[in-house]
Amino acid sequence: MIEVPFSSAIPLKNYLSGIDITFDIDNIKDSLVIAAKDVIEVISEAVYSDLLAKIETDPEDEDDAAKYEEAIQLLRYCLVPLAMYHHFPILQVRVGNNGLTTPKSDNETAAYKYQVDELRENMLLRHGVYLKELIDYIDANADSDKEIFKDWIDSDAQAEQKKLLITSYKEFDKYFRIDGDAGYFMRIREILKDITMQKIEPFTGSISDILAADPPDAVLLAKIKKALAYYTVSQTVFEWDYYYMPAPVRRAAKDIMQANPNSSIKNNPGESDKSYLMARFKNVADGIMRDVENYLAAKKISDAAPLDDVVLPSIEQDASDSYIFMM
Repeated sequence: MIEVPFSSAIPLKNYLSGIDITFDIDNIKDSLVIAAKDVIEVISEAVYSDLLAKIETDPEDEDDAAKYEEAIQLLRYCLVPLAMYHHFPILQVRVGNNGLTTPKSDNETAAYKYQVDELRENMLLRHGVYLKELIDYIDANADSDKEIFKDWIDSDAQAEQKKLLITSYKEFDKYFRIDGDAGYFMRIREILKDITMQKIEPFTGSISDILAADPPDAVLLAKIKKALAYYTVSQTVFEWDYYYMPAPVRRAAKDIMQANPNSSIKNNPGESDKSYLMARFKNVADGIMRDVENYLAAKKISDAAPLDDVVLPSIEQDASDSYIFMM
């Protein structure tokens, strides 16, 4: 089973405000494992295992110890809220011999649905922030600490990422707002590659050739990257679980569900809601690609019809001319 960087000596309440003091790892360990699986999909099993192995040791060098501790702290901060998100169905009900009941007493009562929904969304936001911090930390320290992050530097995924048309979550954010969701970007790298080959290059030709131009066509590249971003979100919004999507897309889905009286699933978008979002983003991408086609066609005509050489007449100034030009 997947190991997690927690023990009974490490209170979960240190990593998420508002957790009851009696709530410990034994209550939520199964959901921590599920959260760890999600994080491993982003940072890789090798890097995750290397981090846990390093933290379990006690380096004599205090600087190294502090560096490893920072990494594991970031890992813990992004695991706990995601585990809480996964654990919410169990937290909301009591499972007993009499079936499922909702905890209630003279002093406490169940939260309203809107409060639960807001809290679940807050858990995802917290997870996303700390996962981004963890990825940024690894990127910043990969070259200086090749021992612990060797598997990150040498991974095929990292090598392929450098060849993508959009190479980072920060760049993706320029063309489709994902609020710096680094985890989302890490998961879409293969999709970016596939969409570039299937939907972009048939109209534009080789992206490598476009990038190799000196100078590259900045206008064309901006249009292509924006279309690529919208196509990617369109595909993932229909195929992926709701919580994998970046916050702006989750908010859009929520607005659609509230406006759609036929939404059958209120905590997650139903198939009709997903279809609407998918079509909405795909239509934007299709429109951009039509603009790309027109742009390339106009550019081709312009390149094929250069201006004819114009021979200017020679003008000789005679002393008898009526006009004198003074500089």
